[in-house]
Amino acid sequence: MEIKRYFTTFTHLVLILLPVDKDASLPKLMQPGEDGDRVRAKVYTNPFYVRVALSIFPFLHRRCLLEF
Repeated sequence: MEIKRYFTTFTHLVLILLPVDKDASLPKLMQPGEDGDRVRAKVYTNPFYVRVALSIFPFLHRRCLLEF
């Protein structure tokens, strides 16, 4: 159950908090190459995503889900 929370942080949460602009879409997010890299960089540096992820990470860390 808790491992699902870890994967949710990096998959579902990214899709839910996609920036609202014409370049951010699921196909572009999954696309290899420069265009995909640009969208992924925009998504993972989105201030709202960063704020939410940073609030979830302590929870995951306390449950040792960030130790591989």
